Amino acid sequence: MDQSASLAIPPNAKQISPATNGQPKPQRKRSKAFQQAVDIQKMLLADALNPETPARDRALVASAWEKLEERKRILRMKPKPKDVVASEFVAERKARRSAIRASKPAFLDEGQPEVSPPDSP
Repeated sequence: MDQSASLAIPPNAKQISPATNGQPKPQRKRSKAFQQAVDIQKMLLADALNPETPARDRALVASAWEKLEERKRILRMKPKPKDVVASEFVAERKARRSAIRASKPAFLDEGQPEVSPPDSP
């Protein structure tokens, strides 16, 4: 029997990474609180999609959904997004523009004489 044929990897075999010592890559485990929030959201979604649910209750479901999303963000340890202050960006942009306009054009720095406009009669 040919030795190379016996050492061939079957096509359905899983590739094992040497960094994990042959073990499958561990999945990140969710905390119990996070999983409970997800389960509650599934129940809220079922209530919201139920055509017999009154509008008032759907509004309460939407409010509870938003609060659960905030809890999930906190459980993931993600910070709240910062507010964007547009006035700071506008002032910075204006300062950059004025600095560019105040500087000489690059082609004048190459030793070429400055050309004046022709005199009009």
